[in-house]
Amino acid sequence: MRLPWIRKRRPLAERACIALERAGIRIGELTVTDAKGRVTLHGAVPSHVVRENILQLVLAVDGVKALDDRLTVAAAADPVISSISVRPAKEVYVTQPGDTLPIIAERHFGDRRRWEELLAMNSLTVSDPMVLQPGLRLHVPPT
Repeated sequence: MRLPWIRKRRPLAERACIALERAGIRIGELTVTDAKGRVTLHGAVPSHVVRENILQLVLAVDGVKALDDRLTVAAAADPVISSISVRPAKEVYVTQPGDTLPIIAERHFGDRRRWEELLAMNSLTVSDPMVLQPGLRLHVPPT
């Protein structure tokens, strides 16, 4: 799914920055450049989770054909990992023709009414839960 709210008149790098800012990601430390549909990201990010979020958001911007990831993860000051900070892994589901969030919720959870959970997990990617483009990569909780 592409992010339709960003005007195509703006340069691709600027549209990628807008997508990151709207998601609450500070881009002051990042450099975003583009050439012929290929976006290059430079800079340091605080964690692997933030890095993955940035990559997914930039790939969702309309017009991005390729992504050159040159982001580095800053070393943590304290290497001790607490059990609270460890997040469960997410599975990725690739949408098929005719899929909707209720259909995916029924397949994954066995309950169509839980589609709102999927929407919450994919709110930056999904604009209409009843119309999903084939090939869209959605996060789902692990089974």
